[in-house]
Amino acid sequence: MVVEDATASGTDYGVRIEPKLRADITAGHYVKFASPKGQFRLASNQVSWSVNQASIYGLSFTAVEVING
Repeated sequence: MVVEDATASGTDYGVRIEPKLRADITAGHYVKFASPKGQFRLASNQVSWSVNQASIYGLSFTAVEVING
């Protein structure tokens, strides 16, 4: 997910993403992402929920990325 506005440097643009890449990209190299995917698992069996006066429900949980390799 892009977490900040893109920054321009001449005709090049940079974006900050989360989660971060596991390895640095060498300067001058470019990466094109097409349909990126990730695999995540629940960090625990704890799930919380809430509801407000406008009947808007909220659900929260913690997940961790599954790293194969």
